[in-house]
Amino acid sequence: MQLRNEPPSRRGPRVTIRSRRSSEPSNLPTVSLLAIQFLAWVAARPRTRADVMEAWRSTCPRQSVWEDTVIDGLVRIEDGTSAVLLTSRGRAVLDRAEASEAGRD
Repeated sequence: MQLRNEPPSRRGPRVTIRSRRSSEPSNLPTVSLLAIQFLAWVAARPRTRADVMEAWRSTCPRQSVWEDTVIDGLVRIEDGTSAVLLTSRGRAVLDRAEASEAGRD
């Protein structure tokens, strides 16, 4: 896997995750580096919606990582517990970003 930097956008640098087998982008969304950090933070230990709001809340419209990851289907809120969890799609984005980073070492 390789990450290709895109020109900076309103929401910061974006990366496209490409498969080694094809030059076509995978069906995973283009996500910001900040979104990858957010996904890693969620994956590190159990988080609640309150944890997310405390740590990642922003009044800046350019820092909408929480909203972007929900809209892209990368995280979800568990009914009844307010636990914030990675979806399989979010796990795939994070795994590919980590594999790409490991390949750079």
